[in-house]
Amino acid sequence: MAPTETFNRSGSWAKTILAEVGRSAVWVDVVLVSLLALILTLQLFIPPFIGLADNGDFPKITGLFCLNKDGRQNFRYFVSNYAYSQRYCYDRGLRFSGVVPAAAAFHFSRLIRGATQFDIRYLGMCYAIGFLVAFYLLLVYLRRYPLLVRVSLAALTLWIFSDVAYVSYFNSFYSDTIALLSLLLMVVTALHIVANKQPRWIVWTLFTAACVLFVTSKAQHGLWAVFPAVFAVWSAMRSQSRSLNIYSWVLSAVLLSASVGEFFIGTPKWYKATALYSLIFLKVLRYSPAPERDIQALGLPATELQNVGLTPWRPHSPVADEKWLFRFYSVASRSLPRFYLYHPQRVWKLLMQDLRTHGTQIRFRELANFRQEDGYPPGTLATRFSSWSSFRTALLSAWPSILLVWYALVVGLFMVILVRTPDSFSRGVSAICLGVAGMAILEYCFASLTDALQTERHLFLFHAMTDVTVCFAAGALLTAAPRQVLFGR
Repeated sequence: MAPTETFNRSGSWAKTILAEVGRSAVWVDVVLVSLLALILTLQLFIPPFIGLADNGDFPKITGLFCLNKDGRQNFRYFVSNYAYSQRYCYDRGLRFSGVVPAAAAFHFSRLIRGATQFDIRYLGMCYAIGFLVAFYLLLVYLRRYPLLVRVSLAALTLWIFSDVAYVSYFNSFYSDTIALLSLLLMVVTALHIVANKQPRWIVWTLFTAACVLFVTSKAQHGLWAVFPAVFAVWSAMRSQSRSLNIYSWVLSAVLLSASVGEFFIGTPKWYKATALYSLIFLKVLRYSPAPERDIQALGLPATELQNVGLTPWRPHSPVADEKWLFRFYSVASRSLPRFYLYHPQRVWKLLMQDLRTHGTQIRFRELANFRQEDGYPPGTLATRFSSWSSFRTALLSAWPSILLVWYALVVGLFMVILVRTPDSFSRGVSAICLGVAGMAILEYCFASLTDALQTERHLFLFHAMTDVTVCFAAGALLTAAPRQVLFGR
């Protein structure tokens, strides 16, 4: 056989193989996206569909759209149908990005059903579409890996984030939902950016949108704007594009400004003061070995010890007195950081106490998942699609300190990869994982040290970030990155 003929035949064979691989990539993506869509449909749209009961926070959004429901169902049942009337309009002065999908769902619902009723499944549909987009972008990113690695990582991600612990938030008005989805989209688009030295502008646009939605989702999440801001500047410098460099600096300035605006301007003083009241009287002083000494260190009169262990929402609470509340806030907001600084052992004790009690639960057990009309008892939690959250809860309940071990291992592993690998792509992936781990640690500390009510629910995004690091660690192990870096193989 002539050499030219052999080359032509081998070239045709290679093209055939590449074509088959390309087709398999598409079919794998179609199957996995379809599977996720089916899981979301079964949970969110087909009776008895699930959601989350209101804990009293829903009016922050529903009031802006003049929607209302029976408040007696709070905690006990998930409510899907809301009545619309101008007399239900209510503005608590809070502004966050969860209003965006709620507005889209509300106006779409009015086109289909009219203005008198709102079905929360329209909101669930908006969140489900966003989740499917983020998952598809992940599948596109994974095409660079062998088929077994791609399928394994995609299946792990699907198993974790299609769990009822996450999906139940889609049929709710909690601001944590937009925080979760924007976090996932932010991480996936960041992976696309590090995988391509000249990423398309559409990727940067999606990354920008995800960052803005994340930073403005909630005051405590907005504090971590520095992480995507630094990543944007680093990625733009890596591409050596002048226009992208300018864009990244503008984006960083926007994110940091949004962070400051969300925390200091977008969050009313009464809201922060109420959280501070709960923290001091339901946690710091309640578990203090010497409350008389500690309240003096906090600059508060000893007579306020009568509030220890009492919620701010009880009858005749001093929180109802706006002058008292703002006077309390002006004193406590300055003295509490100093108290933490001078009592590091107390800080560590509070962090470990929450780790043992609230940190073990990925699901908030006091919020029901089912509607009353579906025949379930009050407070019933869904058990379908809960294998991941059940596994995590059992593991953390048996060994809460495993979270400390896990973050030590993750940070150590990816720091080694970041420092020792010569490959810029591996360094970029490691930097993203370390950024997520850093945000998770700070998220945990903030939730534990700045509030005392429903700490389990406030740790929701911490658990989501932890699960993102699980996916990163699985990817590193499947691609043998640790072995290559540590042993030079």
